[in-house]
Amino acid sequence: MRQLQINTNTEQIAITDEHGNTRGVIEIAKSDFNLIARLEKLGDKVGETIAKVQTSEEMSDDELFDTIEKLDAELRNEVDAAFGYPVSETVFGAQHCLSTCDGEFFIVRFINTIAPVIYEMFNAEYDENKLKKYVPQDHKKKGTK
Repeated sequence: MRQLQINTNTEQIAITDEHGNTRGVIEIAKSDFNLIARLEKLGDKVGETIAKVQTSEEMSDDELFDTIEKLDAELRNEVDAAFGYPVSETVFGAQHCLSTCDGEFFIVRFINTIAPVIYEMFNAEYDENKLKKYVPQDHKKKGTK
């Protein structure tokens, strides 16, 4: 049987905790235009979800815990959708993605940590000077700039 190997242009990133323990590895498709859009959509969804949690004072404790459990599952699905495959288990493990540390939700800490890395990889991949070698230099007609 033949085997076809393709370059997926992904980069592996080890997810470690503050103690240096590796939680796992995720892959980032560093030239995927859709990843940026999905990441921004994820940020919007997280903001909406946090608003739901913060306006839940009229709920009973049982309703609040049920809601928070459902929100964890929803947000994990959103994280997985943003990256195009299941990464939430690697990132959050058994912890609730809305757990807090120093007043910041776990999912927000993750997004704030991974987003600059993704943007850096994306910008490096689509560097204007790097792309020039693929654009024919004689593509402009006379009289155009």
